Amino acid sequence: MTTSDAINRENRKCSRIRPFLYVAGVAGLSPGVLGRFGTVINLIPGFRLRAPARLNVYHIAIDDDEGVDLTPYWTTVFKAIDEERKKRRKVLLLCGMGISRSAAFAVGYLMCIEKLTLHDSYKHVQHCRPVVCPNVGFFRQLIELEEKMFNRRTVSLIEPMKGVIVADVVWNELYEEMMESMTEEERGLMRNCQKSTAKPCSSPSSSVSTIGSSSSNSDVHLELDRLSLRST
Repeated sequence: MTTSDAINRENRKCSRIRPFLYVAGVAGLSPGVLGRFGTVINLIPGFRLRAPARLNVYHIAIDDDEGVDLTPYWTTVFKAIDEERKKRRKVLLLCGMGISRSAAFAVGYLMCIEKLTLHDSYKHVQHCRPVVCPNVGFFRQLIELEEKMFNRRTVSLIEPMKGVIVADVVWNELYEEMMESMTEEERGLMRNCQKSTAKPCSSPSSSVSTIGSSSSNSDVHLELDRLSLRST
């Protein structure tokens, strides 16, 4: 579901990832929706919610940009989610359209706290909200976080066509959709193009580096590992 109509429909929804965790964009907000939550994690710079006094709101200003570092916010967001889970209350992850920023944190939570693979975390979030697609920079950080925490990689960045870098789990979906809409001749051209240009894309070493201003990579691993142990 990647058409503009599908995106608009999904953007008006508040999608349940877990019974205690939801993802939405601003078009999905209403007083009735906000009343269902104990905490809203607002990831939109400059956006302030008119929320009931009882609602706990975190304002974490993050641009949907490939160069933005998410690592200073992993533990803050994951702890906030897990605290509400323990209280049997609900958390809303909010970004502009509920596609990239909020999805990245939802995927990261499932991976780091519930110990799902990155691939399975993404596929679950996407099943719950079909339009999600963290940007390439966010995917790169999630890939490196998975490697640091679990010493494995279940998602890779690839360059299926010259100048196009994308997570393989996303490309596979796009490729299937494109192939379904093409003629047989166009499919043949697409296959030949992919064979001649597809290659893995290496990750820069600096994408996942800190939590806070002075934490090391090992601190990222240890802090998130402690959090996941406490949540079990």
